[in-house]
Amino acid sequence: MARLSAHGPELIRISCETDTPKSDLTIWERTTRTYHADGVVLEKRDVRFKPSHPLDPPEGRRHTWGWKKLGKVKGDPREQVRTAIKIVEAGSKTNWKVEFVQTGLISTKVPLT
Repeated sequence: MARLSAHGPELIRISCETDTPKSDLTIWERTTRTYHADGVVLEKRDVRFKPSHPLDPPEGRRHTWGWKKLGKVKGDPREQVRTAIKIVEAGSKTNWKVEFVQTGLISTKVPLT
């Protein structure tokens, strides 16, 4: 499992949440990615399992698989992050949302919704 602090400061954190009504096991999933100053991209996946036992909470049991190294950005990671932010801001047809942006990384105001 990867550590967030091992790869320098976090430049940006984005996440994508989806409800999964057609899944046999889960009712909710979230994928979170972080881009770091050394170019490393980390990803973690969180889920909420459907209640399968009478003692399980009615909203489902939460589980996370922890941070894993997804890959490394080619070139300047700050430029790649700026491009990703522009795509998210432009209202592309994705469910990705910006959760965190390092101070001074971009000059425009980024909504944290």
